[in-house]
Amino acid sequence: MSLAYAQSKLIQGTLPALREHGEQISSIFYATMLNEHPELKNYFNSANQANGRQPRALTSIIIAFAANISHTSELVPKLERVCHKHCSLGIQPDQYAIVGEYLIRAFSQVLGDAMTDDVRAAWTDAYCVLARMMMGREAQLYKSFGAWQTWRRMRVSKKVAESEDVYSFYLEPTDDSRSQNECVPVDAPAPRYTNFATRLRTSNVGRSSSSLGFHSDTEKSDKSDKARLPHYRPGQYVSVRMFIPSTSTYQSRQYSLSTRYHADHYRISVKRDEGTRFANTVSASYLNSGLVSNAMIDCINAGDCVDVSHPTGEFFAEFGSSSPLVLISAGIGASPMMAILETVAATQPGRRVTYIHGSRYSPPVFAGALQELQKEMPTLRTAFFYSGFAKPPSSSSNSSASSSSYTHRSREVLHAMANAHQPGSRRSLYLPLGAHPGGDFGSAPASSSSSREFQGHVDLQKLLLEKEDLHLDNTSTEYFVCGPESFMLDVAMHLVDELHISRQRIRFELFSTGDLEDRRDSRVASFLGSS
Repeated sequence: MSLAYAQSKLIQGTLPALREHGEQISSIFYATMLNEHPELKNYFNSANQANGRQPRALTSIIIAFAANISHTSELVPKLERVCHKHCSLGIQPDQYAIVGEYLIRAFSQVLGDAMTDDVRAAWTDAYCVLARMMMGREAQLYKSFGAWQTWRRMRVSKKVAESEDVYSFYLEPTDDSRSQNECVPVDAPAPRYTNFATRLRTSNVGRSSSSLGFHSDTEKSDKSDKARLPHYRPGQYVSVRMFIPSTSTYQSRQYSLSTRYHADHYRISVKRDEGTRFANTVSASYLNSGLVSNAMIDCINAGDCVDVSHPTGEFFAEFGSSSPLVLISAGIGASPMMAILETVAATQPGRRVTYIHGSRYSPPVFAGALQELQKEMPTLRTAFFYSGFAKPPSSSSNSSASSSSYTHRSREVLHAMANAHQPGSRRSLYLPLGAHPGGDFGSAPASSSSSREFQGHVDLQKLLLEKEDLHLDNTSTEYFVCGPESFMLDVAMHLVDELHISRQRIRFELFSTGDLEDRRDSRVASFLGSS
């Protein structure tokens, strides 16, 4: 299915109105759809709905689609990220019909007389083209997942305090009957949108996604040994889903796998999100404290179970090359970098790698593991930047007790959450926010010619004296950046504008909706548009 030339011109003719009213259209779309289909709230981040990021992300995709309607392959990088996110949440083809119906309704409500019958028909056909692109790619991803395509029950075998506010959860499979391809049932009405549903079913959704511009997946899930967890690429993530009694909805969040592949367990590392402490004009999502992350830290302990998705994501390092790697992170952005570093140590210990990390205090998160990696990787170079003046006093002297030092009340909250799935349940979610375990989390790596420490925020200019740090003389060097959005944008723009690194050699990890948000100057739109 493709659009006629006249339809493409009609779509492009709506661009001025979309740029002016796009967020209003998206806001009306979400409000109406979620009011009439409350079961879909289980798929959307409530914080991003509240702060407007979800509508802005949809607006961005709609405008990009309209602007590139004649050459939709330009959308592949943006859609690739969205498709991976959809698969981590278990989005299904039938839901595209619901979205299409409410999106066209929102267009009509806002555009009024400008939404003529011809424009409506053009946008209906255009949405089917977009939906088919995404459904085709998602079908390909789901196929690569094997039997594990929705939520899998996994048990926390161990919980470890990595720092004052970061905890690692070791997840292993259970024998739960839901462990392969059965989602916890949600009361969802059958799709009633025969126009979209019929058209999307008759579309050739199953055709090769490579013909749409997407790359095929070479990684396949392990089918020979059900006891083995599927492989993942270092840098990828899983979604974790929890039921929130205060809203009677499920909420899902994405967490990078923070260690190299192990057949019997996965590891994720979760940082407490205190919300307004990190509030800024760039990252509006920080205006709300982390609902799922804080619930994980406060209420989930060894022996408890959580729902986990199959690993996915398009942020990962390739190991068919020996090109240098430069990994740059801040805060919990260290998680995917640890997976990459450990995989390099296990498979290419002589590969040239530089790890640059920014945190408030010393030692950095995963300090002990980094010390071991420096012993295993003779060519590993590290640089740590500390923006705080002194480490705050610890509230405990024994981090090994962290996984069992929670109050009995937290345990009761956990079981209340687990048993609050009955329809109509409105129990309040209580998250204890008192002191959490601190202690000795390992010392910072000792300074040497290959490992240095600096006071202040990450500043790549301080590393230019040693050309081995940033590998600027090698045009195949790959740069991976993960951390708060403003941090990623600053680092990436510095790499491009000041160090003249090709944009195509820079990779981001974006857990939020859509793309990086920043309205500081015109360079940003140009930079993001070059991806």
